[in-house]
Amino acid sequence: MLDRTLKRMEGRGLVVRHEEPAVFPRSVTYSLSPAAHDLLAAGSPLVEWAEKNQDLIAPVRRRNAERRRRRQPTERQHDGQGDEG
Repeated sequence: MLDRTLKRMEGRGLVVRHEEPAVFPRSVTYSLSPAAHDLLAAGSPLVEWAEKNQDLIAPVRRRNAERRRRRQPTERQHDGQGDEG
């Protein structure tokens, strides 16, 4: 799973793969690419805003989660055994 994620990130230019072929077993390290450093710099203000506004965000997320739970059919309704009244 980690390997797939790192390969996807490498494919998107976010990490750089460094392989040491002379070492056995093979040694591979990853580092952030310049593009990833730019992305982090751009995203930092958003993260800071979210951290400062947790008191505003948390209740909204709870309300939305509760709405989603209420919209999901119950197990009985889903398998066709619910009331048909």
